[in-house]
Amino acid sequence: MVIVGTSDAQEIKAYDAKTGQLKWKAASPEPANIFASPTVCGDTLYIGDFYGSMLWLNTSTGKLLGGFSTDGRIVSSAIVQDGVLYFGGEDDYFYALE
Repeated sequence: MVIVGTSDAQEIKAYDAKTGQLKWKAASPEPANIFASPTVCGDTLYIGDFYGSMLWLNTSTGKLLGGFSTDGRIVSSAIVQDGVLYFGGEDDYFYALE
């Protein structure tokens, strides 16, 4: 599966890597440009948006599983290590969420 965030349609889209067929698409809860690369860990996709939200979605369905709001845009990719989600925001903070 290939997963991308878009800035024009303000969506997250998943495509079949072999056929290129769209598998699912999900709109950002607050339509926002998405410039951060997605991070996948297990069955969960993490991606930040320009409204300062870090979102987590199910990789198979695109269903929104949760999120976390910051006071600045998120344009960097997240990383998951030992069950902790790490990312930075343009509010000058570095976050570590369990």
